[in-house]
Amino acid sequence: MNTPIRQTPFRRSVRLPFRVLAGFVGIAGAVAVVGTPFLIWRDPRVPTLGNVMILPLIAWLIRLMFHSAVYGKTPADGEYWPLASRGVWNCYVFLLLAYWILTR
Repeated sequence: MNTPIRQTPFRRSVRLPFRVLAGFVGIAGAVAVVGTPFLIWRDPRVPTLGNVMILPLIAWLIRLMFHSAVYGKTPADGEYWPLASRGVWNCYVFLLLAYWILTR
């Protein structure tokens, strides 16, 4: 009977200085996320299309920094939260890059 062995996702370990740096980046991202509603309350013209398009990237970065700082490892391969899959991630990055090029 040939049953394939399930591969476990490989997670790289993160050294302590980079864990501290990831903690600072995560805290800065959380402050930015919490500060955004305050800015919108003060001036409703603040959110632009570019700001809205970058939100999934910010959520992904905060999650990556959280895993690095708290667990000392990166998230498992194949996890593309808040996006569904690698194809959706690639499409999102392509659209973000196209928007950035067209608005410059």
